[in-house]
Amino acid sequence: MNGGDFRFGEWRVWPQFNRIERAGQAQALEPRLMQVLCALCGHPGQVLSAEELLRLCWGSTVYGDGPVHKAVAQLRKALHDSPGRARYVETIRKRGYRTVAEVTPAAGRAFAPAGRTTWSDGSPFRGLEAFQPRHAAVFFGRAQAEAGLLACMRAQQARGCALTVVLGPSGSGKTSLVQAGVLPALLAGAAMADATRLDLAGLERCGAWSLLAEALHRLRIGTRAILSGHSTDALARMLRTSPASVVAELAWLMDGAAATRQGMTLGLFVDQWEKLMLASPGAKADAAASDFAETLLTLASCGRLQIVIACRNDFYPQLARIPALMSVKPYGGHYDLPAPNPGEIAQMVRLPARAAGLTFGTDPSTRIQLDDALCADAAASPDALPLLQYALHLLYEARSPIGELEFSAYRRFGGIEGALSYRAESLLAGLDERQQDCLPRVLALLVNLPEERSVVVGRRVPWSALCSDAERALVQALVDSRLLVSDLVAGTPTFGVAHEALLRRWTRATAWIDQHRALLRVRSRVSVQAGRWLEAGRNPDLLLPAGRQLEEAVLLEGRDGIPLTDAERELIGASAKRAARARRLRRAALASIMVLAMLSAALALLATLADQRAQARRAQAEGLMGYMLGDLADKLRPLGRLDLLEGISNQAFAYLATAGHDAGHAAEQRQRAQALLVIAEVRLAQGDPDSATAALRASRQWLLRRLSQAPSDAMALKLMGANAFWLGKIRLDRNDWSQAERHFNEYLSASQRWRRHHPDDVEAWIEESYALNSLGSLWLKSGQVQRAAAAFADSVDLKQRALRHRPDDAILRAELADSLSWTATAQQRDGRLREAIATYRQATAMIGDLQDNPSDAVWRHRFAYALMHGAELSRAVGDEEKAAADLRRASGMLERLVKEHPDRLDWQRDWFYSQLQTEALSPHRPRSRSIQRLNALLERMDALADKDPGNAQWLRLKASTGTLLAQTLAQEGHRAPARQQIRRSLSILKNAYANNPDNIAGREALANAWLAAASILPDSGADRGACAEAAGLLAPSAQSSRDYRILVPWMRSQACLGQHAAAASTRDVLDTIGYRYGGRDDLAPHLATQGEQPHESPSEPRPAEP
Repeated sequence: MNGGDFRFGEWRVWPQFNRIERAGQAQALEPRLMQVLCALCGHPGQVLSAEELLRLCWGSTVYGDGPVHKAVAQLRKALHDSPGRARYVETIRKRGYRTVAEVTPAAGRAFAPAGRTTWSDGSPFRGLEAFQPRHAAVFFGRAQAEAGLLACMRAQQARGCALTVVLGPSGSGKTSLVQAGVLPALLAGAAMADATRLDLAGLERCGAWSLLAEALHRLRIGTRAILSGHSTDALARMLRTSPASVVAELAWLMDGAAATRQGMTLGLFVDQWEKLMLASPGAKADAAASDFAETLLTLASCGRLQIVIACRNDFYPQLARIPALMSVKPYGGHYDLPAPNPGEIAQMVRLPARAAGLTFGTDPSTRIQLDDALCADAAASPDALPLLQYALHLLYEARSPIGELEFSAYRRFGGIEGALSYRAESLLAGLDERQQDCLPRVLALLVNLPEERSVVVGRRVPWSALCSDAERALVQALVDSRLLVSDLVAGTPTFGVAHEALLRRWTRATAWIDQHRALLRVRSRVSVQAGRWLEAGRNPDLLLPAGRQLEEAVLLEGRDGIPLTDAERELIGASAKRAARARRLRRAALASIMVLAMLSAALALLATLADQRAQARRAQAEGLMGYMLGDLADKLRPLGRLDLLEGISNQAFAYLATAGHDAGHAAEQRQRAQALLVIAEVRLAQGDPDSATAALRASRQWLLRRLSQAPSDAMALKLMGANAFWLGKIRLDRNDWSQAERHFNEYLSASQRWRRHHPDDVEAWIEESYALNSLGSLWLKSGQVQRAAAAFADSVDLKQRALRHRPDDAILRAELADSLSWTATAQQRDGRLREAIATYRQATAMIGDLQDNPSDAVWRHRFAYALMHGAELSRAVGDEEKAAADLRRASGMLERLVKEHPDRLDWQRDWFYSQLQTEALSPHRPRSRSIQRLNALLERMDALADKDPGNAQWLRLKASTGTLLAQTLAQEGHRAPARQQIRRSLSILKNAYANNPDNIAGREALANAWLAAASILPDSGADRGACAEAAGLLAPSAQSSRDYRILVPWMRSQACLGQHAAAASTRDVLDTIGYRYGGRDDLAPHLATQGEQPHESPSEPRPAEP
């Protein structure tokens, strides 16, 4: 019997549900009893021996007759039958059992007893291809899985969200189960009008949205396509931007269709979901898959469409990051496909053969039947189902004239494990030499090896990618042998592997893959990057970075064995040209450094003449290196061009990391420590904090050694403070505040030790003021405003004292201005807005003279920064004209700086902040233009954030941009994408808050995102819940705070929750401190992130950053 229902006397039997029913009373059967019943009814009136029933239902005869007799007794009890007066199952003494009652098909089903030929459409075995709906008559062995999946789907439909996810290993039969088992059962039962398949393997030639639109176009009711009123492109756009409108139209059309009945649905099978997650790297893949899944969830919630998604279970970690798919799991929406048991494997082997009138041969030497051998071998193979089906297909092709599957043929091609290799090698042997030589290139086209995974996957390749008649003849021969399949994807003829088991089991293919594994990974990376580059309009930010990635890509391009597409070659060429331009610029700038390096090498060579001479030469060489990484760094730093030291810093780090501990002189120890500090600064500016940390730890070891010998060494104490500062900054960027505070306290301790030992050294006073600035900025972020203000006041006093001794020191004057800006920030946090404005203007005036030098990039950046935050304060007190003018000037200066210094990620972040602040404070700009601008900012921000993915400030800035975009979308009426965007922002901010709940800026950003969500969510309950979340975050600070960044969102949350007295009281406080700005829903004041970075050490003078 196949998986369909039938009648057995008075009983109606549903094998797929393990259920029988008579006169309205249903009874459940154990799966094994149902298998025995189906085996007997599949041979109506024929006697089946206990041995035959064991082979059919248990898959082996080793259990003896006992299980059969017990099962028949239990079956008779369920059927209310008696052995003495049998009406259903009769015992034939010493022979076996047979059915007595009539076996008939259910209404609308074709039925014929097993043992009679019912299949005449070629091979009943599918080889490597999945079973299609037309093969339902020969799809056996999955009744239990079919029943389980149907029950899961019905439960999902009953709760109003008919989306089910099927999970199983590659080769477990997910596609066949749905196409030849579940969907035919629903269609035959008239529960479903039509069903179609969306195969995501076509993503390489067509986007997911177009594939979904094409699949929905194929759905019909009767002879009419249900969504024929839209073109594929138009429907794809609707699905992406407004899936609710598609749902409404689908419901309206089905309600009006005469052929539909109440409760009738359509079916959509989304196959190979893992291909969607492989289409882009990392977070890009998660975002694309999440958006697509949200649309499917919307479609599945309309009550008119049942959706089944099949995904390999080794991709479950990525699937678990998709909220829409995980939302159905608590309700049983995930079905884990079990492996077939021996009895089910026996049915897969024997029943299709019986339906096609085939028989199994016997091994003349061992007397083992071929079907028994197949069952045993399949149970031991990890790729059981595809290999078993392919072995059976080969046996079918080699069958005898009387329809016998011969044991000799099974031995000839090496059993189940050798079937694929045998067929592929036999096919190759029959081709000419030119066609055989084309195999490596065809394999290169077919194989994909994602960089982040070890598994090999297949690709769909257009026939147009083949370059010669020999290649086309080879592929056609593989298609004819059912090793490859050919089909249309988005109207383009393509081919691909019939099953990925071919790439795991064909010895020649696996050997080629192992030989070219590294190149295949590089090709996969280049392919993904080329897609992103083209999608972003050839954005230069998405070119391959110079270094290992570009070198590997160029090497790949030069290899003939791995073909590349035109887009991939264009990406590599453009990346190589950019790298060449950068190299030419570096050569020009490093000409003097190369002379010094050559001199250093010459001195090092001469040092080999004698040990004493060698020590002297080494000291000279390290002195030169110290100059290049010390004095030269001091000259390049104000220009913002520390990137010019990248090459020499790499060489120096390789030397210093492996150098011995034989540097005995104080100067040598300090030189090595200072060189490693500069290396750390260069690495950190390039977004590589791990390498920077390694250099800092190595530097620290040299300094500890030096200070153990000379505790009062002023230079060593200064370097130890700088070392602690950089370590603290890296931990601060990672939201690890406790470790950041520990390092900043070490910084303060080192500078105070320096001042105690050298009380008249002005440099010691200045260094202590920097350490106080660093600690003050950290305390300010954690809400310790008074403590921070005291630290800033001490820092200002020390710098003013130093300035009296050095009245002409322009750099010291700028550093004093920086400390004044921090003092202004503390005043701002304490609600003293007018004082803060005056202090900011004093600081801006002090920096103004320095920034006029166009070659001094650092001071221009500081000036732009001061203007930007002065603009925020002017806006807070209602001086919008002054704020707009300062913000325009700051934004223009930052944009020029970013173009001149693209490697400075910190300056890029400041530019993004200025753009976001400008966008938030432009209420009269058309919202459609704002949406375009914010989307562009987010896309560019993603590319830069990937360089330092753990940086909390980047994540918060990205989330704030997403929050503003969500509000703008909602105001424009795009509710669904607005909800998706605000959920993404909330997710980022909640993770950051969980990692560091003491971060005031992170708490404010999360609270404002909740308030934005309150204005976007559709019902009042969700609205109040979001407001309550915001209030809970702000409550610990709001009662005693005078900071408008806290008070404004607190007032909004209280008004939202109906606490009007608390809101009015907060409004009074805001009036008292002089706050006057409303802006775009009061969001703009909370986008700022001032106080995000501590001030840096004097040997690395850079501004405090937003």
